[in-house]
Amino acid sequence: MREIVVVDFKGRITIPKYLREEVGIREGDKVIIEIGRDGRSLIIRSVVERGSLIMISVEKREDIDTLFEEFKRFLPEKNIIDLRCVRDIDNKYSCKIIAEIDLRDEKMKKIIEELSQIYHIEKL
Repeated sequence: MREIVVVDFKGRITIPKYLREEVGIREGDKVIIEIGRDGRSLIIRSVVERGSLIMISVEKREDIDTLFEEFKRFLPEKNIIDLRCVRDIDNKYSCKIIAEIDLRDEKMKKIIEELSQIYHIEKL
């Protein structure tokens, strides 16, 4: 299925109703938008289960490398949606990993509980 849509002045698009219904996207749902392998296309995926996106924040740049390596042990890299660090005026870093997880998986729940003892984890 394909559809041509128009991008408005704010960069927004409307996903046609029949496409939303086909993939189960409802009002208020979150979607993942990523750049395709060709570097010229966008891929829009629905997040399968509400509450399956998490954001993990750290304040030190060196902590993000440790967290990223720790996280990759438990999740396939494709589950990591975004990883970014921002340095503020005081040269302090704020780093975030956004990942899609399966909240029905008991092992994953336990991993997230353990990581939340060390890092700030927020469900999106």
